[in-house]
Amino acid sequence: MGWRVQYFQTQQVRHTGGWGMSFWNSVGDKAAVIAEARRLRDDFSGLHGRSVRFPRFRVSDPTDSRAAEVVEIPSTTNNSVGTNDHADYPTNAVNIVLRAGEFYRASCWIRGVIDGNVALGGFFVGGGVFDTFFARFRARLLTASNNWSLYPLDRLQERKPIKSITIAGVVSVPGHGYPDNAIVRIGRVVSPAVANDEWRITFIDADTFSLVGWVPTAVAPVVKKSSYVKRQVHTFVPINEVKTPFATKKNVGRPFGLLSGRQKSRAS
Repeated sequence: MGWRVQYFQTQQVRHTGGWGMSFWNSVGDKAAVIAEARRLRDDFSGLHGRSVRFPRFRVSDPTDSRAAEVVEIPSTTNNSVGTNDHADYPTNAVNIVLRAGEFYRASCWIRGVIDGNVALGGFFVGGGVFDTFFARFRARLLTASNNWSLYPLDRLQERKPIKSITIAGVVSVPGHGYPDNAIVRIGRVVSPAVANDEWRITFIDADTFSLVGWVPTAVAPVVKKSSYVKRQVHTFVPINEVKTPFATKKNVGRPFGLLSGRQKSRAS
């Protein structure tokens, strides 16, 4: 078991950014993750303007979003940066790309970075305290003992051929190996099309399982040789690369997911 960590971001009292900057940690001990989340927050604080604050963060169970704890942090001026290190929040932003293992990639925007770290043309400039704190932030994410990870669907799960599906939603997959209550994805069933979806299953025996919530059909679903089932399993994969390929600034275009700004390539 691990945890999802989300940080709440504001600028002064006028602009409330809400929950963002999500990270995953594979440690099972919640108290240890809360302590590590505080340290990560301290490391990325220098990436932002003086008035940008992170007054709280949330630690939640990825399998149950209701099992969450909000940790309050005194909301004070960001003293990690200089008195003139201001930010145009939320349009000053740097894109962070995280990679894990061979297959997995995720990205997020760090909003409210210091004005001087993004040129008027939307290019990332760096320099000053940003470089110092980004090195700390990057090192913390890459240090294996800190357990920062991505939490993707496991791509190594095998597709297994479906032999048949009954009108009652009983699926025959010889030697499926799935436990009771597992989540699976069914694909390439000819009809009915609603079969091609994610399902929770009830284990029957080594070769069959039933689909929870299946509505009985008038005739048996039609499967073909390419019809398959694949278990949907999320897994924690340690982060092994952190890059900053894009930046944006006010009035320079509009990248996806931001109010304004244009993406610009940068060698990392």
